Amino acid sequence: MFVLRLHIHGHSPLPSQQALPWLAAGIAEDSAIAGLAALLLLALARLGRRDGWTRVAFATFVTLLLGVALVWSEVVIFFGQVPPREVLPAGMNFTFARGSASGAAVRRAALLLLPAAFLLWTCARQARKARWAWASAGRLFAASLIAGIVAILLPASIHRRETARNPLVAQFAIWGSRTESGARGGSPVPAPRSGAATVRRLAPENPSREYLSEGFPLSHRAPRRSALAPRLPSGLRPNIVFLLLEGVRAEEVGVYGGKPAGLTPNLDRLARDGVLVEKAFSPGQQTPDAELALWYGIHPNPYSSVMMSHPTIRLWGLPEILRESGWRSFLWIHNGDQHFYRRDGFYLPRGFQMVDGSDFPADDPRTNWGYTDRALA
Repeated sequence: MFVLRLHIHGHSPLPSQQALPWLAAGIAEDSAIAGLAALLLLALARLGRRDGWTRVAFATFVTLLLGVALVWSEVVIFFGQVPPREVLPAGMNFTFARGSASGAAVRRAALLLLPAAFLLWTCARQARKARWAWASAGRLFAASLIAGIVAILLPASIHRRETARNPLVAQFAIWGSRTESGARGGSPVPAPRSGAATVRRLAPENPSREYLSEGFPLSHRAPRRSALAPRLPSGLRPNIVFLLLEGVRAEEVGVYGGKPAGLTPNLDRLARDGVLVEKAFSPGQQTPDAELALWYGIHPNPYSSVMMSHPTIRLWGLPEILRESGWRSFLWIHNGDQHFYRRDGFYLPRGFQMVDGSDFPADDPRTNWGYTDRALA
């Protein structure tokens, strides 16, 4: 468990800034849980006056706990934090598990589980020859109690302490928490701590911008349209295509000064000939949050994932505006599994037709999470 926490700390995109207290909190939880498990099995062995099966049971417990901790460490590293309850079922999706199980992760599991199994076997051999055992019921109880008290007394303010939790404690905290609901069954919206107009600080700086309403603080009068802007013949409704690119960072795009230069020539050309947004903020840390922001311009809910928890909730955004303006067909094409993140439950009720990885030719080139971008294009 100590090695796994070092792995989390070294590979997490958001490691704790208080490494030693963070590590101590996790080790204290591990010690308390291991002591309780050993105490329970020792008591059962004495009741049955047989200890052979106790070694097997304890070894099984340790092996399973290490296996769960291995998976949990990869989840924490992938998300950068302990994922909320709504996201965990997505992580249990077969597509996610298959795509995330890299060869390196399997090798790390073997490198950890094999030495652990060897140590358990060695301890069991020594125990058969021993005249007395340190692990008496009283000592195990005292060790577990002290470790538990230390885990509780360590300050809750340790930076990112939740990522150091023992996986059993973490699961208990996640699944034991209740998802709050408002009067109409939706997620609660806490009262703002500052005025609504403070959100204007996120908008591009423009001294001449004329804002229209304090109630809708980002609404503003559009600038006069350029005489050079393209104009459509009356009655023509062109096809509108949105191309969503995930994982393309500004530091890699030439127009934003990305290195090496020339890596994105077509995006750079579009930026020169079209409209470039120079100041943008991420609307969340997961794909569904970004898609929700694209269609409906809303920020993610910190208490639940709207696309997964409330897929059919009534929203007003780009699809509805286009439909009122005469557009009739909407097609969402994706090269992966749309059951992942429950996208199908969100898009289908809103009138979208869907094409996903299940519709692609089987001989198209694949990646670990679906078909390639070239196959999609």
